[in-house]
Amino acid sequence: MSDERSVVDVDEPSSWPAHFAERIHELANDHRGSTDEVVDLQVDHYEEELVGELEGCVLRAYHCTRLLGHEEQDIRDRGLRLYDDDLVCNRLDAALRHGHLTEDEHAQLLARATYSRHRVGSVCMIIGKSAFENHAHQLRRLLATWGGEGIYIGHENGLGPLYSRLRKLGRPTIVIAHVDLAAAGRPRVWPGIAKVFVGAALELVDPNAQVTCSVAIPPSAIERLVHPGDPEYDRYSELPSG
Repeated sequence: MSDERSVVDVDEPSSWPAHFAERIHELANDHRGSTDEVVDLQVDHYEEELVGELEGCVLRAYHCTRLLGHEEQDIRDRGLRLYDDDLVCNRLDAALRHGHLTEDEHAQLLARATYSRHRVGSVCMIIGKSAFENHAHQLRRLLATWGGEGIYIGHENGLGPLYSRLRKLGRPTIVIAHVDLAAAGRPRVWPGIAKVFVGAALELVDPNAQVTCSVAIPPSAIERLVHPGDPEYDRYSELPSG
């Protein structure tokens, strides 16, 4: 069953709940002209208040990755899983099982898998489409290289054939999903809900944020997946096209 709660999108002020929008615009008026940078807005002490105003709503967020066909279906069926050793091993095993890796490639990738401990137990996402316009260089490798950081990071020097293979597997995918700020293990948002939404109201250059979720994203929260060839993806010319 799909999630029927109101979806709040930082890029679509018409989606902001009325009282939340009113408070955001009050703060924007109070801080107009104080800075040109979202991260420098002095609104951190309003964070808890504004998060509370979003109770009962979910945020539209984006997860950048590169997926094989069976992985796309798995996300539709099971949602976005937390990053951990099992996820890395399961991706490699499934790629072998579906014929995308040879036994030798599987063994090499498994042996060199690197588990980023600072990311274990999390799903990393972003809010704010300006990230795709202003930070495409940071997102490009997530979209251009299959497997996620745990698999490709050991081969990023580009030496040897495996790195080239990882860049040919799957296709770039932006998973659009809904994040519940009131969920257990409340998501961490940097630089914060207050700064991003006030920055958007002030029409500052870069109103986006990193969102780190410590609970999995259920399938009911998956809105859609977009790829090269979809207008919603192709509008960002700096992203990988294949």
